Amino acid sequence: MAALDVSLGLHHLNGNEALYNKLLRRFADTNAQAGQEIRTAFEGGDMETAVRGAHTLKGVAASLGMPTLSEAALVVEQALKEGVLPQGGMDALEAELALVVQAVEERLG
Repeated sequence: MAALDVSLGLHHLNGNEALYNKLLRRFADTNAQAGQEIRTAFEGGDMETAVRGAHTLKGVAASLGMPTLSEAALVVEQALKEGVLPQGGMDALEAELALVVQAVEERLG
């Protein structure tokens, strides 16, 4: 599965490609370090911020057509709610996030 499902993302935005591209740029600019931010919050004992970060990433990724990233963020969110930082889950999230950011950069240049 591709990191970025453009048709799905456009579907969620009623085909508005200009808006989609704008949101992709914002996503790449503001979320490229989301995995590290979640780790830092967890390690600092700020579970609320860690869970919120995973939850937000999950939702935004789903809306923009990034289903694999959304699923990875869901796994991390569920573990964090149980007080655990899943190393394998975080590794998967960060790897997929890197692929998504790369796909966005390739799309937008």
